[in-house]
Amino acid sequence: MGLFGRRDKTGQSTGTRTSRRDRRRAARRDAGWMSSYVVATDTEAWAIAMADNVPCVVHDLSVRGAGLELAQDDVGVGDQLVLDLQLGSSRKASIQLTSEVRHATPAANGCVRVGVEFVGIGTLEHALLDRLLDDLERRRQGALAEQDPVHADD
Repeated sequence: MGLFGRRDKTGQSTGTRTSRRDRRRAARRDAGWMSSYVVATDTEAWAIAMADNVPCVVHDLSVRGAGLELAQDDVGVGDQLVLDLQLGSSRKASIQLTSEVRHATPAANGCVRVGVEFVGIGTLEHALLDRLLDDLERRRQGALAEQDPVHADD
C-alpha cells in the first residue's frame, strides 16, 4: 500500500488515496507540551549528550511514536533522536525514548515538523506511555462532555 493509492489482491489500483494518518498502526492523542531531544549520532553516548538537549513541542503521541515540532532543522529522515518526553504538561517527570525520524516537513515559522517512531522501548517505558495516553484520553473525554452538556429534556 503506497501513499498514492491502494491496490486490491490482483495488484490493481482501487483509486483511493492513502493518507499518512491511515497508515499509522496506533491511535495518536493530542499533546501540546514542551519536551526536549538530542540527535543521537551514537546510541551508546546519548545519555552524555542529554546535557545538550534542545527544546521541542510534542504535538501528538501514541505508543509507537510522536509528532514533534523542532526549533532547529538539523534532523532528517532516518536520523535517530532521543526524546526526553515530559510525562504531561504539568509534570516534571520524564522518560527517554530512542526514536527514528520517519518524515520531516519544514513549517512556516522556520521550525521543522517531524514524525518519529519509537524504537527499542522497554516494558517500563511502554507502561508509562500507556498511562500517559489513558490520561490524555480521559482529559479529551472530559473536555468533550463540557462542550456538550446534557439537557434535562434529553
